Amino acid sequence: MTMKVLRGVATAGLIILAAQSPLFAVRLWKGIFKDLKEGNVRERKRLYDAYTYLKRCGMLQVKYQGRQMFISLTAEGKKKVGKDDIDKLTIAQPKGWDGQWRLLLFDVPTREKSKREALRGKLIELGFTMLQKSVWVHPHECANEVAILKRFFGFDDGAVKVIPVPHLGGDEGRLMKLYGLTTEHT
Repeated sequence: MTMKVLRGVATAGLIILAAQSPLFAVRLWKGIFKDLKEGNVRERKRLYDAYTYLKRCGMLQVKYQGRQMFISLTAEGKKKVGKDDIDKLTIAQPKGWDGQWRLLLFDVPTREKSKREALRGKLIELGFTMLQKSVWVHPHECANEVAILKRFFGFDDGAVKVIPVPHLGGDEGRLMKLYGLTTEHT
């Protein structure tokens, strides 16, 4: 439920509640969380508990201005939503192969070793194969997914690049077998 609340606030960007009407707040939350049933006290309690927990943990910021309440994500809340996005990130596997390999090259400084290791771990999860320590390959389009990773880790375009190439030389046969690809392109 906590991720549902964070996602709701992240989607809305900023929630402004008219504090003069307590029913307005309940109706707004129900609008954001459509599966919250009108008479379900347990669900309302879970929602309230999640909201309270997120506020206490510093993931939600609540400000009052006159009779209005403003709810937004803090930097920590945005980070949590971003981590959830990264955890759910996948690369689509089209039916056919377009004949292009995607080389991912990265150059992350030693002082950011933990980010570099986390990136390597995520590349493995996404189905990339390591050719060298900072050179990885994937057979399918992945520019959007790599852009999400770059934003999450705070890397600029110089630190991580994706280059489509038609051939990989001696590694190509092994990789085609590994990914179950044929030479017929779609």
